[in-house]
Amino acid sequence: FLQNLPMSDHINRFNGVKRSLQAAFGDNGFSLIEIPFINAVHVFESGFLQAQQALREHSGATAMVGVNDQVAYGAISACVQAGLRVPEDIAVAGFDDYPLSRCYNHYLTTVRQPVFEIGEMAADCALKAMRSPWTYEASQIRVQVELIVRSSTSKKGCVSFAKTQAIMPETKVSALTLN
Repeated sequence: FLQNLPMSDHINRFNGVKRSLQAAFGDNGFSLIEIPFINAVHVFESGFLQAQQALREHSGATAMVGVNDQVAYGAISACVQAGLRVPEDIAVAGFDDYPLSRCYNHYLTTVRQPVFEIGEMAADCALKAMRSPWTYEASQIRVQVELIVRSSTSKKGCVSFAKTQAIMPETKVSALTLN
């Protein structure tokens, strides 16, 4: 799992991936390694550097999941540069379903969030907090997400990610800490 800055929604994404893999494969059927954030000029570059580190330290990895699509794009580039074929040798997935995910060289498997609804909920929470700042209590809201399986996982990762879709139908977001 390729991390970005340690924000609550990224931690929730990691925990969701971990829970899904445990449910699909049990505790012995997989190994999930979290690669910490590497400070870089761009998020893409951070994903690239994290994937290089992961490939050096964990040869034989069969899949990488980026905390967002940009990190996943960087991971794909690092894999291709290392001579790996995506998805034949290694599967790669991300989160957020950026528009580029549909037309990047490797159509990226990703988790789509209902960003419009999340924005509405965040605005509603912000208005409530402004109206009654002394009594408002922040809360966590669950939203439905959708797994979009594309060609970046079609060989090795498709079965794993298809199982994840049934097991991880929602994720937590912090209403007032969205970026």
